[in-house]
Amino acid sequence: MSQDGSASRTIERAAAVLKAVGMLRRGPTGGARLTDVAEAVGLTKSTTHRILNSLVQVGFVEQSGERGSFHLALGIYALGAAAAHRFQLSDFAHPAMLRLAERTGDTVYLLIRTGLESVCVERQEGAFPIKTLTLDVGPAGPLGLGAGNIAMLAFLPDEDVDHAIEASESSLAHYPDVDATVLLDLVRTTRQQGYAYIEELFIPGMTGIGVPILGLDGVPVAALSVAAITNRMQGDRRANTAAWLVAEARNLETRLGEITGGLTEGGLRKLAVTRRSGTVGQAPGA
Repeated sequence: MSQDGSASRTIERAAAVLKAVGMLRRGPTGGARLTDVAEAVGLTKSTTHRILNSLVQVGFVEQSGERGSFHLALGIYALGAAAAHRFQLSDFAHPAMLRLAERTGDTVYLLIRTGLESVCVERQEGAFPIKTLTLDVGPAGPLGLGAGNIAMLAFLPDEDVDHAIEASESSLAHYPDVDATVLLDLVRTTRQQGYAYIEELFIPGMTGIGVPILGLDGVPVAALSVAAITNRMQGDRRANTAAWLVAEARNLETRLGEITGGLTEGGLRKLAVTRRSGTVGQAPGA
């Protein structure tokens, strides 16, 4: 293997390990275990541990104690903050998320698709006293997990759906009731009804509804979702929540399309640069 090829492989492995640490954390403050990270990235524990130690040395990962779990460190937070200043989709979506949270009383999420995975870029809590905080702002995992992710998965081309489900295999191991067949059924149902409905599939007692935000070519670039305790998401409330989500997603598509000259991944990059230069002005609050 050439020197360039070896360097690329090292970077790819380090990136995979870093993503796994973010996605495999146990709760808001828990870390990821070495065994779980190694299994997720398909490397031996010794190789994974060596990469993790390198990430610790550069300030991207921390370890709890001598043999404790691994956490994303402040170095990653700083990079994420810098990216957030460049990419302000959440600014444009905030009014819609606020309306949804006020109407439903529940928790609203905004996810952005990054290939076959997603990132949660904003969360808006409603007034209902029982919170369903299933996602933190940050890596949200593969497209097969969660209402917003499945909403995006369903509207990908069939070939990409198959690749995404295959890429979700290691994560699905944590959910014994979910496999490729279940996900394909959800994809079909989501396409038919226009939104994803996930009832107690991943978290007992919790139900989610997700709607994709589609680009000019019909491929999802983001998603809005609402999560609530299951007994609040039945009958008319389910239908109303889905309708509100669809309406806000379509409005957001139109607005972002006007700003970017046609909503595509390239258009979103253009939006990011424009927002940074300040030429868009106060559009998010208009």
